[in-house]
Formats: sequence, C-alpha cells, structure tokens
Amino acid sequence: MVIGGEVKIKEKIKEKIKGRYHNWKTDHPWVSRSLVYLLLLCVWIIIWYTIFSLISLFSTEATSARYPLSTLVQTQAAIVAIIVSLTLVAVQVTASTYSPRVIDIFKHNPDMWLLLGFYCVSMSYGLILLKQINAMGGTFLAPPMAIFVSIAYWLGTYTLIIIFPYMRNILSILKPEEIIKQLTKEITKDKLAKSDNAAENPILSVMDIVYGAIKNYDTETARSGLQSLTDKITGLIDAATPKEIIDLFCRSLNSAGRLTIRNDDDISTAEVITCLGELGTSTAVNKLKGTTDVASYLCKVGIDAANNKLEYATEQAANYLGKMGVEAVRNELRDATDVVAGLLRKLGEVAVKNELEYATDPIVNAIGKIGMEAARNELENLTEQAAIHLGKVGLEAARKDELKSAARMATKHLCEMGVEAVKNGLKAATVRAAYYIARLTATDEELARAGIHDCELNHEDQDAYHEFMTICKNKRKEPETSCFNTNAIICA
Repeated sequence: MVIGGEVKIKEKIKEKIKGRYHNWKTDHPWVSRSLVYLLLLCVWIIIWYTIFSLISLFSTEATSARYPLSTLVQTQAAIVAIIVSLTLVAVQVTASTYSPRVIDIFKHNPDMWLLLGFYCVSMSYGLILLKQINAMGGTFLAPPMAIFVSIAYWLGTYTLIIIFPYMRNILSILKPEEIIKQLTKEITKDKLAKSDNAAENPILSVMDIVYGAIKNYDTETARSGLQSLTDKITGLIDAATPKEIIDLFCRSLNSAGRLTIRNDDDISTAEVITCLGELGTSTAVNKLKGTTDVASYLCKVGIDAANNKLEYATEQAANYLGKMGVEAVRNELRDATDVVAGLLRKLGEVAVKNELEYATDPIVNAIGKIGMEAARNELENLTEQAAIHLGKVGLEAARKDELKSAARMATKHLCEMGVEAVKNGLKAATVRAAYYIARLTATDEELARAGIHDCELNHEDQDAYHEFMTICKNKRKEPETSCFNTNAIICA
C-alpha cells in the first residue's frame, strides 16, 4: 500500500511539473522556443566538434573550402525561399478557411522568425568567411581559419536540421484547436471593455472560426471553439463583470444558434445552448443582473429549435434553464427566478405545440425543480408562479396523446410543490397547486391519479400530503374559475 501511494505521489508531482512547464511555454513562447533552438545548436556543435577532432577534419586549403561554402550559401538561400513561400501559402489557405484574424497568430509565432534569423546568420557568416578566403588565394588555412570554416559547415547542416522542429510546430499551429486556443488567449476583460467595434472585438476572432465550421458542418471544430470561448468567458466572470460583456457574448452565441438551426443541425445547436446554459449558470452563481438576459437568449434559441423540431437541442435548453432557475432561487435572485420560470413555460408551450415528447418532459421537470426549491426556501410568490407555469404546460400536454407522460410528471411535481407549500405555510401557493391538479384531474382523471400516486410514494410526511389532498378535493368541487375571482388565500 505504501509503495502504491508513493507511485501515485510521484505521478502527481510529474503531472504538476508537466502542467507548469506547458503553461510556461504557452505564456512565454519566444523565450521557450529560443532556448530549444539554442540548446539544439549547442548540442549540434559539440557533436561535430568531437567528430572533427577525432578524425582530424579541421585541416583544409582555401581552394577546397571555397566551393563547398559557396554551394552551401546558395543551397540555404534556395531552401529558405521555398520554406517562406510554403509557409505563406499555408497561412493564406488557413486564413481563407477559418478567419483573416488567423494571420496574427502566424505573425506572432516565433518559429518562422527564429528560422529566418538562423538562416540569415548562417548565410551572412558563410559569405563573410568566403570573402576572407578569397583574399588568401590558394594558401593552406591556418588552424583558426580552418575552425571558422568548420563552424560554417556545422551552421549550414544545423539550418537543415531545424526545419524538422519548425515544420512540426507549424503543422500543430494549423490545427483548428490550436488556432482557437491562441485566439482565446487574447480575450481579456480590458480588451472586451474596449471593443467598441467588430474589428476590436476579440470574441469575434473565435466566432469567425465557429461560423465557418458550422457552415462546413464541421461539428468538432464548432464544439471546440464554443467550449473554449465559454470556458474563457465564464472564467472571467465575477461579481464586478459589466453587463455589456455578457451581452456581447450572448449576441455572438445567438447568431451561431440561428446558423445551426438554419442548417437543421441538432447537435451543434445543442452545443450553442450548452454554452449559453453554462454562462447563465455562472451569472446566477455570481448573482449578476445579466442572468435574465442570458436566460432570454437561451430561451430564444430553444424556442427556435423547438419550432424546427430539434428535440435534443430543445431538451438541453430546458435542462439549463432549470439549472439557472434553481441557482437563481438559491442566490436570492427573485426577478431572475420568475423570468426563468416564465421562459420555461413559453418553451413548454412551443414544445407541446410541436409534440416534442422528449423535450416536454425535461421542461416540466425543470419548472418543478424551480418550484420545489422556491417552496423549500419559503418563497411563496415564486412557488405560486411556478405552479401556474407548470399547471398550464401540464394542461396543454394532457390534451395530447403523445405527451401524457409530461402531463403525469406535471401532476407529480404540482403535488410535491403543494405538499412542500403546506409544510411551510405557503397558503396561496398551496391553493394554486391544488387548483391545477383539480383541472388536470378533470381533463384526464386516470393520468392525474397516476401522477398523485407517484408523489405519494416520494413523501414521508403523510400528514402534509393528506392535508394537501383534502384541499385538492375541495378544489374539484368548485367552479373552474372560482379561485381567480377572489383572493387565492380566501379560496383555500
């Protein structure tokens, strides 16, 4: 056991060191790449110096050194011209495929500039040395000059060797994930605050790639871009985050959502909704006023998805609106809670209209969770509003044969909310839940009884349950609209 524990500790230490080294390389690309190339140069020179010393290759004449040096310089000039041309072509193709902003990544990438630097130094050194040798005529080269000529050879072969790490790094940069990673690094609060126009907006740099990926049905790249952007924005959010920054990101995601819906891309639309949902949950946790705006954008995308019968995306919208609502209740954002519950009702009505069975169930479940959380926190008005929204969606679902399960679930949640309201003395919420259970019973008695039975199985407080059932029975005997012709508490 001790040995196994030591191995795990060593692995954790290694992972920690690797993580820090990777972060340092990412944060200081010029320093890290320069050190790698210089270290490789030192090792290369040491190896060749050892070989030349052992085989005695330093001795040479001016005539025999002149032609190899001239050929080497010409070869280097041809190679660097080809490399630069191919790199520029790759940059142009990448920029046209993803975004013109990708050019900035290559412009700030140290590999190309370091490669050009080494080639310029090596060729300049070779030309200067060649001029010195020409001045000597055909004489035998003295040891210092012979060593200088050998260094020129070593530098020439070194410039050929570093093409391999250069190509490796360039190919990694051409990957969309790496491009997205580099662009998201540029997103900061200061840049977002100063982005008065599209050209200065760092979010659009990534969104351009996302839009292009969506148009080309490249789901993986679109997902990577959306997730990286969401992680970055949610990481920047705190209690002092301006509302404008959140709105800027939401508008970009809303545009992406419209594009994915137009393409009937259920998966990509769900990814957009996931990003909005994570953002909304983060704003609710940080108690930001922008929570209601995020919820509105999320609901808008969800409704558009429901109208286009993108069931999975609609389901995701319901799940995240539910999470936002619960977090809003826990963080005492009453206005946001009320808005989220109302938006879920709107989404539910559209889902019912389009008979989206697998999307309606999560919507009903989300409203129920919000209502239960409000009831536990003794928030009577929010519990009552949740009961209204849930009841209306449940009634609409009860009239559709394909959505009976959603109506049954609505009855169950209304019952649970009513019992919780009874326990906490929330009279108006109790009456409201009972009223809609009565209406659901009148619409489909067998279905309502099944939902009430599900509720009974989940409750240990039988006294509260039976008290609520008594109120429900009384409601069934009253006219359908009587509860709303007078005060709800009097109705009880």
